[in-house]
Amino acid sequence: MFTLIVPTYNSELYFNNLKNDLLSQTYKDFKCIFIDDCSTDNTIKLINDLISIDNRFTVLSSSKNTGSPSYARNLGIKLADTEWIIFIDDDDRFDCSLLQDAYNIITSNPNISGLSQSDGYHKTIHGHFYRKSIIDKYNIMFPTADDYSSMITSEVYPSRYAILEDLYFTQIYYSFAGYSEEIKNHVHHIVNKDSITKLNNSKQIPIYFRPELRKFSDKWIKYQIANYLYKYTDEFKVTKKLKEFL
Repeated sequence: MFTLIVPTYNSELYFNNLKNDLLSQTYKDFKCIFIDDCSTDNTIKLINDLISIDNRFTVLSSSKNTGSPSYARNLGIKLADTEWIIFIDDDDRFDCSLLQDAYNIITSNPNISGLSQSDGYHKTIHGHFYRKSIIDKYNIMFPTADDYSSMITSEVYPSRYAILEDLYFTQIYYSFAGYSEEIKNHVHHIVNKDSITKLNNSKQIPIYFRPELRKFSDKWIKYQIANYLYKYTDEFKVTKKLKEFL
C-alpha cells in the first residue's frame, strides 16, 4: 500500500526516534527504503540492524556523497513498487496513526490523487502522500544540482545544493493530480544541523536564503513548471496554470 522513502546522512543521533516511529505504525502494510548518502557514523549499522529483524526495510548506499536529498528520493521513486509514496526525512517525527489515517481516507475516497497536511499545493513534501502512477506517468522527479547548473553559473552556484526541490516537486505533482484530501498534521519536521543537505563549508547557506540567488531559483522553478504543462496538458489548461505560476 505505502512506500516510505527516507534519505539518510549521519543520522545516528536521530535513528532511534525514526525507528520507533516506523515500528509503532498501527497500519503495518508498508515498505521503507533508506537511501544513505555515504554516512560516516553508525547510520548504516543501525539500518542493517533494523533490516535484520524486519523485512519491510531495505537500504541502498550512494557511491559518492551528493549532499542533496534529491538524488536519494529519485532513486527511491524508481525502486518503489506500491501505489502510494511518502517522503520522510531522517530527523522527522511522526505519529503512530500516520499510515492508518491515510489508509482510511484513501479507501473511503479511491479516486483521490494525493494527501497533504496543508493545502497541498505550494508547500513542502512533508506529510504529503503521492500516487506512484501519477509520478511515473509524468516522469516527475526532484531537481538535482545538475538540473540547475545550466541556469546558474558555477561561480555563484554551489553545485552540491538542490534549490527548493520540495516546492518544485509538489507544484509539478499537483499540476497534474486531481482530487486531493487533507490529512491531520502527523509529520513533524525537525531541522538537523548535520542533515543530508548540510555542506562541509558551514559559511555557505542554502541558495533559497541568498537574496542574490533567490530570483534565479524562482525563475527556474516557474520555467520548468511551464515546460511540464506544455508537454502534458492542452492549451486551455496551460494558459490557466501559467497565470497561477508565472
